[in-house]
Amino acid sequence: NTIEAENKRGAIIFVDDLDRLNPPVAVEILELLKNIFTLDNCIFVLAIDYDVVVKGLKPKFGELTENNEREFRSFFDKIIQVPFSLPVNNYRPMDFVFNSLVSIGYIEDIYTSDSKVRDLFTTIVEASVGKNPRSIKRLINTLSLLDCIAKCGDIAGESGTDTLDNKSLNLIIVSIQICYPKIYRMLSRNPEFTG
Repeated sequence: NTIEAENKRGAIIFVDDLDRLNPPVAVEILELLKNIFTLDNCIFVLAIDYDVVVKGLKPKFGELTENNEREFRSFFDKIIQVPFSLPVNNYRPMDFVFNSLVSIGYIEDIYTSDSKVRDLFTTIVEASVGKNPRSIKRLINTLSLLDCIAKCGDIAGESGTDTLDNKSLNLIIVSIQICYPKIYRMLSRNPEFTG
């Protein structure tokens, strides 16, 4: 039953990205929130990366070892009543990549089933942004922006830059730009490095 159906008042509060804070600060915020978690008709949903936030307990319990792991877990057990781990094994990042590339018009749908294209794009993405959804989204957004700029500059109607080879090369360069900025700067200073 929902709160509304039972004619009750309440609130659901979502707390996300604590793991993006300095781990000791994230732990402090969890400790502060713990004091208000007991409010009636109030549900808190925390989205955190345990492995990141647990580093914030180091000043309190020392380095995480097999001997003190229970203390680390107990800290979270006192705060989090129903833990849930996302089933990341079911996450298929390359399906997301290909669907996104098709939806922004970067590649045609026909290439998503081409094993050579899939293998090449998978190698590029995994060697650069990896499987992180935020990093993949940044890559897709950058490709979309660059593709729009290229299309706007294509006043003469030259479509020679739209080949799959050029798209693949562009994907490689943008991936390097995002994940390996030092290498990208070196390449941009010396584009004829192969000579």
